[in-house]
Amino acid sequence: MVNNKIIFSVLALVLCAMLIYPIWMDVVGVSDVRLATVKIEIAPNATQQEVMQTLVSKRVLRFPTFYHWYLKLNTLKGDVQSGSHTLKPAMGYRALAKALSTPVASVFDVRVTIPEGFELKQIAKKFAEAKCCTEKEFLDAAKLPYDFAFLSTIPERPIRLEGYLFPDTYDFPIKTKPEIIIHTMLKRFDEMLTPSLRDRAKEKGMTIDQTIILASIIEREAKLGNERSHISAVFKNRLASKKTPYLQSCATVQYILGERKPILSVADTKIKSPYNTYLHAGLPVGPIASPGLASIEAALYPERSEDLFFVAKKDGSHLFSKTYEAHMKNVKIAEKE
Repeated sequence: MVNNKIIFSVLALVLCAMLIYPIWMDVVGVSDVRLATVKIEIAPNATQQEVMQTLVSKRVLRFPTFYHWYLKLNTLKGDVQSGSHTLKPAMGYRALAKALSTPVASVFDVRVTIPEGFELKQIAKKFAEAKCCTEKEFLDAAKLPYDFAFLSTIPERPIRLEGYLFPDTYDFPIKTKPEIIIHTMLKRFDEMLTPSLRDRAKEKGMTIDQTIILASIIEREAKLGNERSHISAVFKNRLASKKTPYLQSCATVQYILGERKPILSVADTKIKSPYNTYLHAGLPVGPIASPGLASIEAALYPERSEDLFFVAKKDGSHLFSKTYEAHMKNVKIAEKE
């Protein structure tokens, strides 16, 4: 019996050693992997999970969870600089943390800023000007399928991704494939549409698509940030109204025209299109631009107001009113200013 206990204890110790030894090698950097140095590219704004996956795939790191706790226990920040890092397999956690936090030359030599309210064709032009790809390549890539849950609810329409390429500043190498650019922008959208915003949309009885459609119109109509929620309230009131169910947004007609006319003609407002909110009640068939976070929030959190009309002044601000009669007075005031 004693011998069996001794044998069992020895086996247990051997098993523990077999489990602990690889972790210890990873921590201190003792490696039996005879590989040359490897280069890894860390993209700007890469998540910790993405960095860990890259390190594991290049055999620089074997146990990311232990690395995470090592940094915490040793009060190391674990900051990661974007760019091209030259590392060694199993180089040790302290050395790895130091190497990753050291600034390096960036391979991401193109920075493109997409403003809020840009249409997909304008976004394509921006990336073409930055020599990432051609406009045609970008627009063709926008027709490809992308694996994001929120896209599964979007109905078929001429420009399916309109409104979903999130406006922000992006860094890419020259000649980046357009599908990678679009995937990155869709991923940013997915990150910015937080669980609380998604819950709010459900609370309001709105789909994500309806939210983005409304937000895109708010984005194109609002020139001043503090008016977004008021403009949203006007559209909300119209959507709920039986007497005035037409949004009558000039921005939707400008989208059809493909140009920004300061004043629309009567003929413009009669153009047959599912985007024309002068002819069709409710929301148009799809977004008319990529809204920023502030406009998405305004769509979900409209101001408390009974207003049904607004008119733009020359300075970009708006005059709001509850009745058509008051609106016509505001139109005359706006024309004079």
